[in-house]
Amino acid sequence: SSSSSSSSSSSSPGENRTYDCRDLHEFEDKCAFVETNESCDDNTELLDYLGFHYCIMVGYEWASYIILTLWLFLLLFALGTTAEDHFCPALSHIATTLRLSPDVAGVTILAFGNGAPDVFSTFSAISSDRFDIS
Repeated sequence: SSSSSSSSSSSSPGENRTYDCRDLHEFEDKCAFVETNESCDDNTELLDYLGFHYCIMVGYEWASYIILTLWLFLLLFALGTTAEDHFCPALSHIATTLRLSPDVAGVTILAFGNGAPDVFSTFSAISSDRFDIS
């Protein structure tokens, strides 16, 4: 979890307190808070989801929920299709080469493949001195 805090916006409930992005719902002008609070902008997303929901879709929050839910389903579909087309055949080939049964390959090799992104992102965070994301 991130421990970074940022300065508050002009419509903040308490001017002397610093606010994290999780404090968003304490503010009346959520768009200004999202745009000015550094903890709301971590530059890791492809899209600015908070800016989209609180700034672009103001007054149409229901449509934002629908659009973002459809986007989530599209991303999950893309992930599943990619895994089916690329990961499963590679796993099958490795299992055949190592003469492993499909059950053993699924339990061992699949577990390594599933945990590998976490291991590499932790090494990347440590090497860039960004311990808040490790």
